[in-house]
Amino acid sequence: MGNLRITTQILAAIVCFSGLFLSGCQEVPQAEAPQQLPPSPPPIPIISIDATEYLTVLVTEVSDGDIFSALDAYGQDAGVRLYGVDCPEPRQPFGADAANFTRDRCLGEYVQLRLFGADVLGRHVAVVTLPNGDNLNEKLVEAGYAHWFQEYVPDDKRLAYFQATAQRDRRGLWADPEPVPPWEYRGGPSPRDTPLPITRSQPSRTIRTTVPPASRPPMPVPRQSTSIAPTDLSDTTVYITNHGDKYHRGTCHYLKSSRNAIDLSRARGSYAPCTKCRPPH
Repeated sequence: MGNLRITTQILAAIVCFSGLFLSGCQEVPQAEAPQQLPPSPPPIPIISIDATEYLTVLVTEVSDGDIFSALDAYGQDAGVRLYGVDCPEPRQPFGADAANFTRDRCLGEYVQLRLFGADVLGRHVAVVTLPNGDNLNEKLVEAGYAHWFQEYVPDDKRLAYFQATAQRDRRGLWADPEPVPPWEYRGGPSPRDTPLPITRSQPSRTIRTTVPPASRPPMPVPRQSTSIAPTDLSDTTVYITNHGDKYHRGTCHYLKSSRNAIDLSRARGSYAPCTKCRPPH
C-alpha cells in the first residue's frame, strides 16, 4: 500500500508539472497596437476645371463657423455654407471659437468658392479657398472646430485624416472625449441637414478639395452696367455709423456697432463709399 501511494503521488506530480509546462509554452495574447496615422495627409486630387463650378466672392459677414455672407463680382448678395463639414452651434462649446476662426481668416477678403449646389435656403454650398491658398473646410476640421460630415462626404480621405489627427491631439472640440455633434444638438432635421438640390453643374462627388493654386481659374471681371444712372437718388438707401466717415451696404460688417439709414443722395455729399462692401456711388 505504501508503494502504491508513493507511485500515485509521483504520477500526480508529473501531470501537474506537465500542465504547468504546457501552459507556460502557450502564447500570451498581445494587446492590439493603436492605429498609426500616416505622417502627412492624402494628396490633393488633380481635377479638370469647369469655370461654371467656381465663384469668387468678397466675405462681408461671418455668422457661424461654416456660414457667411458675401458679395459676388456683380455686387449681388450671396450666402455661403461650407460643404462637407459641420461646426458647433453658437451655443455649443467651441461654437464661438469656430466662428472667430473663420472670421479671422476671411472677413473682408476675396475667397474662391468651388460650388456643389445650393441648400434649401438658397445659400451656395461650397469648398472655400482662402487668399493664401488654404482650404477653409479642411483647416476648420484640422483645428478641431468642425466635424467631418461623413454622411455627405463619406469618401473624403483628407477630411477623415484631419479629424483623426485633431481627435488624437484633443484639439478644439475634441478636448471633450464625447462631444455632441451639432446635427444631434439641433435635435432633428433642419435645412442644414436636408439633402442638397443641385442648381448648378455639379462637380464629381468623389472630389472633395479645391484645386492647386496654379490651376485655379482667374477671378471674374465685374460686368459693365449698361443701364442709365437714375437722376433721383433719394430712393436708394445706404447706411452710416455714428462715428465713421463712409457709407455702406446693409450687409457690411462695419455696421455691427451702429447702423443709421440715409439716402444715397445725402450720403454722397458728406461720406465716402466703403471700400469693403462697395455700395453704389
